[in-house]
Amino acid sequence: MSVYGAAAMQLIKERRFPQWALSFYGDLKRSASGEPPELLAYCHKNAIMLAPTIEDGELKGMLICEDVVSEKIIEMESTLGDRVSVKIHKLTIRYSAQEGVSLPIMS
Repeated sequence: MSVYGAAAMQLIKERRFPQWALSFYGDLKRSASGEPPELLAYCHKNAIMLAPTIEDGELKGMLICEDVVSEKIIEMESTLGDRVSVKIHKLTIRYSAQEGVSLPIMS
């Protein structure tokens, strides 16, 4: 989780980490090591994908999100200004954080 933690700590430093996701702060801070990646995240008002990569038509990384985006297609904007639409899988709890998530890109 170290690259995810490093990305989250940089977003917090830049005041771009969502308030609702701060419940995961402790775990992210403990795991942070090394330099943050150039691409810190893809963001939506109810979801954030930390340290993302795009491979084989999927957005991959650590997904932190609220259940309101469950099974929806949402548009996310990267910290570098790119946009992508992804399909969120079914969520069963109010707030979740999962490493190694792959979301299909819809556009």
